[in-house]
Amino acid sequence: MIYTALAFLAWLVAAPFIFILSFKKKYRTSLKARFFLYKNPKFSPAAVHFHACSLGEVNALAPLISKFESVALSTTTQTGFGAARALTPNSRYLPFENWLPFWLTGSRVLVIFEAELWLNLIRSAKARGSYVILLNARISDRSYASYLRFKFYYRKAFENIDLVLAQSELDAARLRELGAKNIKVAGNVKSANIAVATKDYSAAAANSFVLTISNTHEGEEELILSNLNDFIKFRSSQSALEKYPRAAGSHGNRSLPGTELRNETSSTEAANLNAASLDAATSSDASSAVPNTAPLNGASLNSTAPQKLKIILAPRHPERFEKVCEICKAWAREHEL
Repeated sequence: MIYTALAFLAWLVAAPFIFILSFKKKYRTSLKARFFLYKNPKFSPAAVHFHACSLGEVNALAPLISKFESVALSTTTQTGFGAARALTPNSRYLPFENWLPFWLTGSRVLVIFEAELWLNLIRSAKARGSYVILLNARISDRSYASYLRFKFYYRKAFENIDLVLAQSELDAARLRELGAKNIKVAGNVKSANIAVATKDYSAAAANSFVLTISNTHEGEEELILSNLNDFIKFRSSQSALEKYPRAAGSHGNRSLPGTELRNETSSTEAANLNAASLDAATSSDASSAVPNTAPLNGASLNSTAPQKLKIILAPRHPERFEKVCEICKAWAREHEL
């Protein structure tokens, strides 16, 4: 009760700021649902309740969830919720801690993915008779010190967890130090899943350098693009061949294909990933002019066919897709690709 009362006081202080923040596109549905229960009713009764933080975790759980007929699925982010709804209509945003003792519907089993150790989620589920499992449990080197500082909190959480399935022996040792019991090392669920391809780019790879910029956050696309120096050198060498065709020797005055910029959208499946391609015309014939230039997709640089750079985009948050496209277009214009 003391913890729930403190959570309620924290909610009272933060509520005005959360309400203002909820008008941002990224949080438009998640914050209102989690902190004010807006359009976030209780679950329909289910045998197994899965909880995962966001999109990547929901996707990792998808093969396991498909094995059960009666499931409930909670998440905390908008992208995660979109993927959850594609798996089951019995999906909800997980409310903040002060609401959980009154909101949670009991299930036979609660499966929590990785590090979503919300104390009232765990205690409320246990009070309703659930068998509580922590799946894919891990503690990174970076976060271990923080976990130890709040060891008193995690001891309370682990008092109510029946089974911990850790990713590694190191994770198991760290979890044991925090008070976890009945720990078994089961490996990484994410690594065990075999993803189903949603698009085939093998044809593009025949005459293109294919670069995938995937699962990126804000600022990371610029960092990756700024490091494509080899490609820029490669493109610059082609410009020299066009300007001084005699220096090309046997290449003659063959012209390059025109630069093309186009977007492609992949199938909208459970992962809801977007893709785009940025095609910049080059030719592989000048590879000898660029020392230590490695092909981006493993193809030979000695091919006589014209080459393009194809960039496939799949940002971590799909709502950033248009912005990332503009970043790539600006990069192409800057380097005259």
